[in-house]
Amino acid sequence: MHMGCTQPQSSQAPSRWQGVKTFACQLQELNIAQAAGSPFQLLLMDYSRDGRFEGRYTAAELSQLRQGGRLLVAYLSVGEAESYRSYWNKSWKPGHPSWLDKPNPNWEGNYKVRYWDPDWQKILFDYADLIVDQGYDGLFLDVVDGYEYWQGQRPQAAAEMRDLIKKLAGHLRQRGDLGLFLNGGEGLVDDAQLLESITGLVKEEIFFGLNGDGKATPPQFRRNVQAQLSKVVQSGKLVLSIDYTQNPQQARQAHQQARQAGYLEFVGVRALDRLVEQPE
Repeated sequence: MHMGCTQPQSSQAPSRWQGVKTFACQLQELNIAQAAGSPFQLLLMDYSRDGRFEGRYTAAELSQLRQGGRLLVAYLSVGEAESYRSYWNKSWKPGHPSWLDKPNPNWEGNYKVRYWDPDWQKILFDYADLIVDQGYDGLFLDVVDGYEYWQGQRPQAAAEMRDLIKKLAGHLRQRGDLGLFLNGGEGLVDDAQLLESITGLVKEEIFFGLNGDGKATPPQFRRNVQAQLSKVVQSGKLVLSIDYTQNPQQARQAHQQARQAGYLEFVGVRALDRLVEQPE
């Protein structure tokens, strides 16, 4: 697990999303009672304690988390397959099935996928339906920058990732007013149709953490990213910024800079295994 021109009035995110002012991200070790009592209006989470259907959070637990109208958005990796998910078959190995590629050396149990392959997309859409059926308000798409892995041998890789996201967005729209957030993927938002189809974009390490927790992100990287994110803000979509520092002064600085840029901010721990109290 780990964390890619229309008229302004037509590109506004749905009002229930636009009203969100605070968010948090916890993908592991979620304590239902603690999260339910937290002040965050939007929670990015996994749909399951262990990644499997059997470990999924119950309807009663999700109802508890929804107290105060909190919105719940569940994690879904589109650019990699994860061996700890219910869809995984123990007989699979790279090349079998044909859409499954090499393991990600940095994330145990994660495998690159040929995400344009119809067989992988069927698994993905079935899994998305499983999440929505469970009662979540939207999806948080990870590894949308997976096209970068394929670009050298497949020039159309970025276009195919855009197509997949738009297809998934269309599928969700048929299910109701559901949110769709990209984890990164700011390189994809030049596509006006794609930008129209999403609710927002999550970006890590804009201000702190790119080169290590508590380290200020280099200005040039920050400027490049923020130039892309300005399109997201201008289109009325949400930008959710996650930074990594345990220094209270840096946390306040991250919140201040995010607010000036039109983002929502969450300062967390890299493992995303606990909810951190945010500066006032």
